[in-house]
Amino acid sequence: MSAVFLFQDFRFESGSGELFRTDQAEGAAPVVLGVRAAALLTLLAARSGRLVSKSEIMDVVWNGRAVEEANLTVQIAALRRQLNIGKPGAGALIQTVSGRGYRFVPTVTRADPTTTSSSFSPVAGPSPPPETDPPAAAERRLSAILCADIAGYSRLIGIDEEGTLRRVQALHREVIEPAVAGHGGRVVKTTGDGVLVEFA
Repeated sequence: MSAVFLFQDFRFESGSGELFRTDQAEGAAPVVLGVRAAALLTLLAARSGRLVSKSEIMDVVWNGRAVEEANLTVQIAALRRQLNIGKPGAGALIQTVSGRGYRFVPTVTRADPTTTSSSFSPVAGPSPPPETDPPAAAERRLSAILCADIAGYSRLIGIDEEGTLRRVQALHREVIEPAVAGHGGRVVKTTGDGVLVEFA
């Protein structure tokens, strides 16, 4: 059954997976969440203040599919970033309980999903861009693709999750990105411990 969760300056509608950052002066602005992040937030918000084990989260969020624990770490990090946007220095709303799981820290109130607070008025999104001519046919070119990941990443995450994430970010910033740029490449995508690079 869908529910509406209110916490701090957020309103989360679990049925649709929509998250809004509310503000009395500005109304409410949507916060983009992926499907996994929305399922994760639904579970954590429903169990606010209580420890939720990693195994239970992975069973619910991934519907019983066998996936690497690193996938959970990536989703937790992404959800934390979205919840802390515009709040420099804010404490983490999702607490890591080392080796066991996660706890959603803020107090959560359940609202009636059939009613909307009078102070909640979604901010209109940007106007659609004007129609333009269809793009020209894509130019074909020869590219070299590099795909790399970190050996032992899951083990390192299990030992020190926050420290490992900090070191990986520093590695990307100080080593990988300068090396890629120096050889005329570009980072196409990062996936936790993985990186996909194109050299054209």
